[in-house]
Amino acid sequence: MADSTEQEVASTPQAAPVVAQGVEIPTFLAYLRRIVPVLLDDDDPDLKALQAAVADKQHLESIRKFLTDPQAPSLIVQRSSVKEDTEESGDGDSDSNNAPYILSTDVHFGSSKMASVVFIKRGAQLEGDKGLASQLRIMNFSEGSPYETLHAYISNAVGPYFKSYIKETGKAERDGDKMA
Repeated sequence: MADSTEQEVASTPQAAPVVAQGVEIPTFLAYLRRIVPVLLDDDDPDLKALQAAVADKQHLESIRKFLTDPQAPSLIVQRSSVKEDTEESGDGDSDSNNAPYILSTDVHFGSSKMASVVFIKRGAQLEGDKGLASQLRIMNFSEGSPYETLHAYISNAVGPYFKSYIKETGKAERDGDKMA
């Protein structure tokens, strides 16, 4: 009887990593290469700037931290507006030295000339056996004022979405609740 218990304990650690397997970095990078150019209006078919950014050690460490650390719920990908910079300098090859993408787990405002995409984990950990679209929320912050962006999100999306939820579930009819 003790032998069967020891066998069960010995086999349990082998099964656990398979269940808790996270998303591999190459899988997430392929996802980024599909989503980011569309949302940040990068029309380079070779994605040179994005490739340079994800090859950077600091940016790769941010991706690794986002994928493995439950304390890192968000990853921001920012792209500077290089059209104006390129026109001013007259040099179209400056992209290779100064990649216009910044990746970080610290969501922050960079500049009014930066557009951003924020990937937010729905749970503490991303699971490798599930699709990324079902495990992530994505927010797109356009160039310009953060106040205008916040106002647009709240008044045109979050507010109506929440109000329709209250209406559909009948939670607004409870006594004492002031939800909407």
